[in-house]
Amino acid sequence: MDNIDENFRIMETRAMDGDPTAQCTLGWLYSIGVGVEQDHTLAARWYKAAAEQGNSTAQFNLAISYEQGLGVAQDIDEARKWYERAASGGQLTASYNLGKLLLASDVAEGMKWLESAAERGHASAQYTLGQLYAAGEHRSTDYAAALMWFRRAAEQGHANAFYAIGWLYAQGLGVEEDLDAAQEWWEKAAANGSAVAKQALSELRG
Repeated sequence: MDNIDENFRIMETRAMDGDPTAQCTLGWLYSIGVGVEQDHTLAARWYKAAAEQGNSTAQFNLAISYEQGLGVAQDIDEARKWYERAASGGQLTASYNLGKLLLASDVAEGMKWLESAAERGHASAQYTLGQLYAAGEHRSTDYAAALMWFRRAAEQGHANAFYAIGWLYAQGLGVEEDLDAAQEWWEKAAANGSAVAKQALSELRG
């Protein structure tokens, strides 16, 4: 415990001296309550101090704070601003979060950010695009596009994508119906803990 307290004091000193990495780390420590009592307000203050100096991790964490109202008043416009800055700084999950955030108000812009994250390899963004194309949400239904995005997510081990591909094969959507292929994909999903895949396998096997 003494080591934790000492490390916290060192980090706090560096943060107060203006080190953005230390400021971001201090914000994180306050947000989870390590070495200090949890305090989302102080976490957000330190994130902002680092974010204003261009620290992309702090920008991302500050965006989450504004989106969820953690330590600050909820402010979607501020969340968008900081997600955009974090995404510009290379934070892939910022692009993904921003895309999801914008879908309700600006579909074209939301899809742009989701596709940006997906094209750069963000598995959850790839899976989300697959869902949107399969359901016809915000875009015309396109099962071939859905299958493509699900496959890209599956290549990275996304368990829900395994199930979704199996479902498309079982229904013959975007691909010829193939129950053997459906079973193969559902088995992969089940092996990764998917309860819905286990249920689908049970029903398929009778």
